[in-house]
Amino acid sequence: MQQIKDTVKKIVGEIGSRRSGNECVARAFEKAFSRPEKKHLRFIGCKNKICVVNVDTSGWLYHLSLKKERVRKLINEELGGKGGSSAVDDIRFRIGEV
Repeated sequence: MQQIKDTVKKIVGEIGSRRSGNECVARAFEKAFSRPEKKHLRFIGCKNKICVVNVDTSGWLYHLSLKKERVRKLINEELGGKGGSSAVDDIRFRIGEV
């Protein structure tokens, strides 16, 4: 019975750490975009260092795609990845619900 309890604690802890990691990245995204840009996008989440962001129109998809590398660098700096390690390797913008 103790093994099951330990396994459940481990799984719940891993889920919590992933969720808090996404929250940190979401806050960094908030700082990386201007107020007008934020009205047209919604951070969905990150998995395996790839972040997904919904954008409401193809025009904004194009505009934000041009800024993708700069935003990725800003987010990594915000999250403390200046020493060669990165929290975000890629950002994927897609048209979806905002």
